[in-house]
Amino acid sequence: MSGRVLRTLLACAVFVVVSVAPARAQWTQILASEQGLASDRVSDIAEDDAGRIWFATSLGASRYDGRDWMTVHPPRVVAAVSAVVPDSGDAVWFGTPTGALRWSGGQWVALDGVSEPGSRQVTAIFRDHRGESWIGTTDGFFRYEPGASRWTHYDGFPDVSVTQFAEDRSNALWVATTRGVLRLDASRTGSQAYTRDPNALVSDSVATVTCTPDGAVWFGTPEGLVRYQAGAWFHVASLTSMSRDSVRALASDPQGGIWVGTQDGLVHFDGHVARRASIVNDGRSLGSVSRVFVDRSGHLWVASRLQGVWRFDGVATRSFTAWPSGPISDWRCSGRK
Repeated sequence: MSGRVLRTLLACAVFVVVSVAPARAQWTQILASEQGLASDRVSDIAEDDAGRIWFATSLGASRYDGRDWMTVHPPRVVAAVSAVVPDSGDAVWFGTPTGALRWSGGQWVALDGVSEPGSRQVTAIFRDHRGESWIGTTDGFFRYEPGASRWTHYDGFPDVSVTQFAEDRSNALWVATTRGVLRLDASRTGSQAYTRDPNALVSDSVATVTCTPDGAVWFGTPEGLVRYQAGAWFHVASLTSMSRDSVRALASDPQGGIWVGTQDGLVHFDGHVARRASIVNDGRSLGSVSRVFVDRSGHLWVASRLQGVWRFDGVATRSFTAWPSGPISDWRCSGRK
């Protein structure tokens, strides 16, 4: 048996669904009509150095400090905020349909000019371990170097719409786009592009990316969940009883598992067992998930496209209302190295 086949079989052996007794816990739904959230349409979630949670919504950006809410409105004609990332101190980067802005001390600074993100539609913002800010747009992405006080447009992967950034344990930067994935090494001098391959990255359309402490990088696509680790690719077509999951949001948890947001709700996957969360409040269900975020205290925040934000205070999977997906016959395991 070849090494490649053996690796694939071993990977499939890992993805086994076992029967797990359901558990119960309390979810909290946060709605614009009932709390201080600016809008129920939330596209991004982030945490600043003070532990305050920021939400990018269709009507501005809201901040929650554990007790009080505050909303800021970018000084642009379009009020929507598509991405949010706290910077050093009290500064925060915001992405909007008409460009990127930085907010600090109540003052707004817009990024303008040919060499900056300017008036481009901003789709993602990320701050890496070196403190450099990355801004993804519908026309490529930019890097801001604080020491040099300049923006650099990355030309090696042009004409792509960026969906999300993530940094793995080697400090390599992964850029998810609608036309594949780009990996920049820790020095940011070397790069590798990955595009559609039935035995690797199964779709060019990558909606989300996250990294886990074991060195794995996970991608969400319309064709399901994809994992990359140590040069090998593995595909899980379905985490639920549905024939295929369109994965739209991912976040790693403190236990090394991942939360998977799909068009039909939320699933937790620890590499062995998939559990689908049943989240209902006053007859309102979670629905389609747009973002999943785990804060430094271990709280889970889930943004629904139309039902506001849901919070769960105990991230351990044994503590949330869930049920195993059952013996799934349509899991498709494929691998390539």
